[in-house]
Amino acid sequence: MVFNLEEGSIIGIITLVVTICLWLIDRTTKNKKIRAQGEDLHEQQLKNKETQQQLKAAKRAVPDNIEIMANVDDVLGNSATAIIREKIAREGPDITIKIYNFGLDLQSVMSWVTNTFVHETEFDEIQFEIKSLIINPESSFLKDIIDGESNITTNTVNTSIANAKKLQSYKNLKKFDFKIRQYDNFPIYHGFIINDEHLFVSFTYFNEGKLIGRNQPYLHVTSEGENPSKLTKHYFRFFKDWFNHYWKISTEVVHINK
Repeated sequence: MVFNLEEGSIIGIITLVVTICLWLIDRTTKNKKIRAQGEDLHEQQLKNKETQQQLKAAKRAVPDNIEIMANVDDVLGNSATAIIREKIAREGPDITIKIYNFGLDLQSVMSWVTNTFVHETEFDEIQFEIKSLIINPESSFLKDIIDGESNITTNTVNTSIANAKKLQSYKNLKKFDFKIRQYDNFPIYHGFIINDEHLFVSFTYFNEGKLIGRNQPYLHVTSEGENPSKLTKHYFRFFKDWFNHYWKISTEVVHINK
């Protein structure tokens, strides 16, 4: 048998060409996958960058003068008293501390006023002017939405008023003007302002027809000095306008003037 060298060479070349082609196809496919993965990664990085920019923008959208407080205990225990102490230290003992409080049943506020400003001797020489609004549990608008599953009770209202009246008999109490007025309408918000510079405000809501307040988050808004933002001016005006309106239409139940 005679071996055909020319035929064998052709077969070898064809085999080599096919092998190379298959290798090139495989390599091209892998390169496409790599490029696709790279493009996906780049697109994901762009999305992540965009997300980070959106988060930064959202953070910038919250003014520096607004702080979220956990609840009324956080407000009174960790912020309000410290603010008053700092203000006295900065402006001296001749300052008058003005607190205008739109209250519910005054449970927390009465404890704060009595235990801090009445019993603490560091405040003996400081003039206090405190105005507090408290609900009227006998009001036709309120009597059916408090007590029971509400955390605002008739008993607490009456106790707050009774404890406030007892302050009149405190012989060592001086420079202390404390008024409480009782209102009949719905309390949509509650909180207080200190010297027209610090506003603490929270909001009520209904749970199964009962009014819920007190242990909810608060916003702490500072006045920003002489050039407040529109948002700051809005919050302060909102609070003061409604407070003044309710004060005018409410009934005085306590006035301690020392």
